[in-house]
Amino acid sequence: MSTAPSSDVDATSASPERWLYAGEDVLVTEPVKTGWVAVTTHRLLVYTPDSDGRAFVSYDRPNVGGVRFDSSGNERSLAVLPRLFVYGLVSLGGGVAFSRAGLADLLAVDAGDSLAVVGMAGLFDTLRVGLQLLELALFGVGALTLLCAVAVALFYAHSRTTTLVVDVVGDGAIRQPLPDGTVDDVSLERVRSALAQR
Repeated sequence: MSTAPSSDVDATSASPERWLYAGEDVLVTEPVKTGWVAVTTHRLLVYTPDSDGRAFVSYDRPNVGGVRFDSSGNERSLAVLPRLFVYGLVSLGGGVAFSRAGLADLLAVDAGDSLAVVGMAGLFDTLRVGLQLLELALFGVGALTLLCAVAVALFYAHSRTTTLVVDVVGDGAIRQPLPDGTVDDVSLERVRSALAQR
């Protein structure tokens, strides 16, 4: 794999023809926002000046096993997201179950004038308040957990990026970040069909 410096390269001077070897011809060029992906008779060229990675990368065609586009985001947030939703729903469900069961109302005791019942009424009143607090805590924790799940989902959606994945023989999959909204499946098919020409 060879690369070329890209810090002071503008879009016009970085046309695929600028990077060709003697006797090399461009078979197909697909635009990628302000850059391009080109297949030549000898190499796969990728120029993405707006990406987070290197702006210009080239791969020798015999070493390219395939290309694909992949969209992915922060994997840690994606791993946590289902658990947050489940915990939030379970907590809210527990709060609803406590509320519907009316356990706190069952423990309401009217002591009246009996001194013997007053002690038991105090104990039941403490249990009733505890159950009411537990119900409130379940609703609060459930709502807060679901709010966190929505925030994590938004973070994941914001962190998603499109990458060009080049399967290079001997090096595995090499990922080249691309700017958002850059390529489509038609462009990918043209690049693949050009790479299939030997």
